[in-house]
Amino acid sequence: MSATRSFAQHLNVAVHGQSFRQRDITDNLVPAYPSPIPAGGHVAYDVEVHILSVQVRRVKAYLYLSALLLLTIVILTISWMTFPSFLLADDAAKRYGRLVHSISAYYGLQYVFILCSYYIPASLILSRRIRGLAYRAIRGGTQTPNEQTLEEWEKKSGLRLHDLRSYKTVAALLAPLFPPFSVLCWPWRESEAYRIL
Repeated sequence: MSATRSFAQHLNVAVHGQSFRQRDITDNLVPAYPSPIPAGGHVAYDVEVHILSVQVRRVKAYLYLSALLLLTIVILTISWMTFPSFLLADDAAKRYGRLVHSISAYYGLQYVFILCSYYIPASLILSRRIRGLAYRAIRGGTQTPNEQTLEEWEKKSGLRLHDLRSYKTVAALLAPLFPPFSVLCWPWRESEAYRIL
């Protein structure tokens, strides 16, 4: 009833296992357990890094795809609602154009809140888990954990999650607002050419 050890040389880890004749064991199993191997890998740590890297990629993919989808919806909504304006007289077309742009800005802002409501909490929780793992990894080594070493570890491990300081993250979160406000900022939006189109 002693523990056995098998090696996985290419992974630099050793897997320990033991079988039992009966379900309830009251013996002390610690003395028969093999001693640790120096410089061996830690499977639980590697698994946690892999799980967190998959979650980082998933959160980024969900953000970018959701932003693209909602941006497309806002653009199609603006084009669909702007279409009948050429049938209206000048004053009515201007009022209708302002109504279309205010409605599209409302929907854009609503979609920004939807994006922020799932991305910000998910990224904060994930960032906290990554930071905790980085702290444990650095504290177990020779370095003392500080902000710079933690960020270097996250970058080296591929667990750098874009935070709100990243221009790509902010652009993706605000993407549904770009069409309404870009249309409002066009200098020729009240011109005859715009009304005819």
